[in-house]
Amino acid sequence: MALLLTLRGTPFMYYGEEIGMRNIALRRSEILDPPGQKYWPIYKGRDGCRSPMQWDNGKNAGFSAAKPWLPVHPDYLQRNVAAQAADPGSLFHFTKKLLGLRKAYPALQRGDYISLETPPGTLAYLRTTTEQSALVAINFKGRLANFVLPQGQWHMLFSSNKDKTDAANALTPYEVRLLIHE
Repeated sequence: MALLLTLRGTPFMYYGEEIGMRNIALRRSEILDPPGQKYWPIYKGRDGCRSPMQWDNGKNAGFSAAKPWLPVHPDYLQRNVAAQAADPGSLFHFTKKLLGLRKAYPALQRGDYISLETPPGTLAYLRTTTEQSALVAINFKGRLANFVLPQGQWHMLFSSNKDKTDAANALTPYEVRLLIHE
């Protein structure tokens, strides 16, 4: 989600991505998509990613009182909009925060892309306009990653590590950090 909402281009999210909905495994008899029915098992169709939206932990994940056209993913009891809306550390709130930052900062909307050199397992880049620069740094590893900031006065916009306040520290495991320079 961090890459989708901080890289150039128009971000496009399919329903459920904001809560991390997963594809559902279907038996051949459950496939409704005509290409999936025709080309099974080589191509199983699109139905695996078209299960009903998981709104809450109620019947049919809150999608409908009637039986939906496809089964609901078994993880709907935990992975649903209501549960994640109640959890400030959820993917739902992570996505909302990144959407808000993209809307608020021109560098994240239309800035040029400049790749930065980083250690293995990390990715960092600048998004720059004439008014500002945004730095995005992501640690894909399960351990600390040293990271050298470009020169200038950088201010923390966001860190997925809620205890992180210093822009210059090493990236914590799996951290996403956004900094701004105006």
